[in-house]
Amino acid sequence: CLSVVGCTSLILANLDISCDSAMSRPPVVRVQGSAALLDGVTLSACASWEDGAFVSATDGAWVDIVDSRFLHGRSAGRGGGIAAIRSSVHVSNTTFYNLSSSMGGGCV
Repeated sequence: CLSVVGCTSLILANLDISCDSAMSRPPVVRVQGSAALLDGVTLSACASWEDGAFVSATDGAWVDIVDSRFLHGRSAGRGGGIAAIRSSVHVSNTTFYNLSSSMGGGCV
């Protein structure tokens, strides 16, 4: 959800996404200058060549994560699960398991 293309908000609810961890890709959810809610979401087995295997929040993004799970993720950058750069991320009742990053911030 990129504000530069007109996206102001994104809601993902009760969703399971599993990647092929052998393949590297951009983060599953990219929030740039906009808002996102992840509620009851399970993201697993993802690998990213960028910051954040699952979520990348940049440029004033606001992300709320509730009742979700981040499992088996790795990032070649920062944040094995979530990368937040000049942004706000609020997490509650969420599980992080087996996350790693090459440049620090294994989880967030």
